[in-house]
Amino acid sequence: MKETYRILISTDFSETADNALKIGIMLASRSNSQVQILHVADIPPDWVDLVEDSEHSLYTTAKEQLALIKKQLTNRLAMAQNMGVQAEEFLQYNKGYKAILDHSGNHHSDLVVMGAHGHTGLKGILMGSYAQKVLHHTNRPVLVTTLGDLSNDLRKVVYVSDFPTEDSESLLSVIAFAHQMRLEIEVLFVNTPSNFKETDDIHNRIDQYLEKAPKGIVRKIEIVDAHRFESGLAKYCEKNDIDIISMPIYKKHHSWNVMGTTIEDVMNHLDIPVLGIPLKG
Repeated sequence: MKETYRILISTDFSETADNALKIGIMLASRSNSQVQILHVADIPPDWVDLVEDSEHSLYTTAKEQLALIKKQLTNRLAMAQNMGVQAEEFLQYNKGYKAILDHSGNHHSDLVVMGAHGHTGLKGILMGSYAQKVLHHTNRPVLVTTLGDLSNDLRKVVYVSDFPTEDSESLLSVIAFAHQMRLEIEVLFVNTPSNFKETDDIHNRIDQYLEKAPKGIVRKIEIVDAHRFESGLAKYCEKNDIDIISMPIYKKHHSWNVMGTTIEDVMNHLDIPVLGIPLKG
């Protein structure tokens, strides 16, 4: 019997994080997945040992902050449960983005969902920095969302890459995600002057990626010519009603980065959820 698919949703209670929570719950509902709602509190784990020497002591401040955190976390848990989703709440202390990585490993999360921007904790650390660090240190797929319009019915995911042969496993990860979430999957190559390829070369690259994929699983394969990667991708997504963009999380040596394009650039230019796929090795 197949194990339950687990979706970890990291929240800092911001508007952006709540939007990510709604998308995560929507995906869980349609795929019969379990939701893990995690908040990372910027409070020392040993706060109870602080000396209560005045009304405005660190002890009092931490106690009040923790009470508010627990209330907000419980409210979001209730939101998921009211939508018929199996959910649990988790609270971690003062570990930053590493708490998200640790949780995903310790609790066998299959997918991490988080907002791209927002404030978290007592010091107002940007959730965006958390998202960026998680993207580049995780071994799980990470769905990063913004405050863009929330589709009522997520239907399509497009996988975009320049298809180097050593990264072909990443497409299989997206196919598995699309199958779990009942999404149609399309494959896209954005052909730019800085990374120009002949059409036959592109098709050969894509064919090598698809050799390990189930036949007929990819609905559409497209090549788009564009002056800039982000603009070509944006026009394709608008024209084809794409709900989620998926792409490998490349390291700095990759050609996309030489061109100035990274997964962060895509998130900054498009108000569409982006699914980052970590590369093995």
